[in-house]
Amino acid sequence: MVQYDKLDAKNADIRLLRLLPGKKDAPICCTLRVVSLNKKPEFDALSYVWGDPTATKTISVDGEDFEATSNLEAALRALRSRHKLRTLWVDAICINQRDVAEKNSQVPLMSRIYQNATRVVPWLGPSNPSVDIAISYIEAFIEKRLTWRSSIWLKLRVAAAVSTKAKKRYILAVLQAAEGASLLLASPYWTRMWTFQEYYVPTKEPMCRRGSLEFKFRAETLVEVAERAMKLNDLVRRLDWEEDETARYERHYSSIGESHDTIPGSLAFTQSRFTDTEPVLSPYLALLLHQTYGRRCSDPRDKVFALYGALEPKARGLLPPPDYSKPISTVFLETTTYLINHERILPYDACELATAGSPSNNDKYPSWLLDFTSVLERPRLIHPSADTGAEAVSLQLPQVSADFKTLSISAKILGRISMLFPLEDTPFGVFQQLKTLVNVHTPQLENQSAGSERPDHAGRMILPSLAGLCFASYAYECEDSAAEILDTFRDVLGTLTALEPIDYGRPGTARFTLMSGVSKLAGKTLFSTERGRWGVHWWGRAPEAGDIIVLPAMNQPVLILRELLPITGEQCPYYEMIGVACIAGLLANFEPDEELLRDIEQIPLERFHIR
Repeated sequence: MVQYDKLDAKNADIRLLRLLPGKKDAPICCTLRVVSLNKKPEFDALSYVWGDPTATKTISVDGEDFEATSNLEAALRALRSRHKLRTLWVDAICINQRDVAEKNSQVPLMSRIYQNATRVVPWLGPSNPSVDIAISYIEAFIEKRLTWRSSIWLKLRVAAAVSTKAKKRYILAVLQAAEGASLLLASPYWTRMWTFQEYYVPTKEPMCRRGSLEFKFRAETLVEVAERAMKLNDLVRRLDWEEDETARYERHYSSIGESHDTIPGSLAFTQSRFTDTEPVLSPYLALLLHQTYGRRCSDPRDKVFALYGALEPKARGLLPPPDYSKPISTVFLETTTYLINHERILPYDACELATAGSPSNNDKYPSWLLDFTSVLERPRLIHPSADTGAEAVSLQLPQVSADFKTLSISAKILGRISMLFPLEDTPFGVFQQLKTLVNVHTPQLENQSAGSERPDHAGRMILPSLAGLCFASYAYECEDSAAEILDTFRDVLGTLTALEPIDYGRPGTARFTLMSGVSKLAGKTLFSTERGRWGVHWWGRAPEAGDIIVLPAMNQPVLILRELLPITGEQCPYYEMIGVACIAGLLANFEPDEELLRDIEQIPLERFHIR
């Protein structure tokens, strides 16, 4: 077992790993030494995915056996020089992972470590021929640089102009390059929490490593490689392919996958992100949480701790520092409180409630506690026109009490749930339910219209409300008009049968958006209020008739609250948070319901205290 020397946190001490030279297949041998970051030591910082903790290989650290994960051992082997000592910082080895107090002092230093490193080296895995070809293709045709790798493409292109056989080789090489680009985009490196900070905090652009290949990662360029390969389809169909050539073509083409369609959200950065001067840190934790919502970690607390170093110093001073001795619930409670009290948002359209699966009136945690490990697919819930009024800002601001028990918000009551409609788990089942609802309300609407100046609002709004909710459940942006949305909804309701498979239509069409939205509604709960408004319970605990639908101040997501039994000695009522709702007519990027907006203007703000 490695014996670690103590580190002086006040001196910003860290350990550096000296990777001893060796032949390709020789055992990995290293030594450790303590240095102060204040003295600006020279070293490379390794950024990598730990991988399966049970798949390990033995290396030597200070003469003692150390079980490194297979991925780390492969990285060290690839980085080792045959003749020169190499100095690295590697978290799994340089931090004593058994010492909680040391981890608590070292984690806040990680942003400095990656900023001060001579180079940051993201390890993306062992060598792969397709990746090598992808990088050479980029150098030749996108960056237009002449290197020993890119020169191969020039020869291929010249030969393809005069020979059908060479043209086939060129096409297969492009498809293999696209396969390599897809492999890089799909690397597990981009799915982990800690690699986010490690890649984006440095001021100098990291040099990625895949086997022995070094290159600068460009997500948008890799996507372009895949897009260019897809454009070769027409040329491919005009050529006669041998059986073995067809097998290669199909293998490469199928492996490209869907990565050419869009740059993954956490990869949407270009080289301009790196300035070589000052690190680009975020003033907002909520923004970082949004950028990393799909990233994973083995310790739930790292959903927060891994972002600490990516925050500006002022924000870091307000957020409790990483402390692995704290229970997960305490970390999440402190983080939820920070977001509400300091960033002044109610982030309930971004994360699940930690109590979503808990029984009502759970006394252990407040009902508004967030679970930062949850990943939500949700529409943009609030239209910017849904202004809650011009009351004093201090009245509108949300606030968590000093004892972390009560969240106070200002909000307008949109109504109480009067009817609930649990939706089926299949798109066809959902459509059948929606069709039944429309058929039930339409005769009522026709009967009332004959003798009423203003027919039942729930009936009058049933078609546009359900159509809008279906569309919004899938689309962040909608270019279709309200009339087109309604016509598509009517058409689908009128033609859908159990005897035929569901026709989703072509991507980009109104029908495709509608059908995809209905798929996301499956399993959720539709409701109407006593004021005739329709909505969907998007997530949280199961709603009940009588629950209150409120629109918080400052364009926060619509919440569902439930009044608690009176507390002895308390003058004001308390509520518990049930979940988040989408309300038809208030959905962002869709035409708002002008009548609903006028009604909201007349509703007074009230203060709600949520336990």
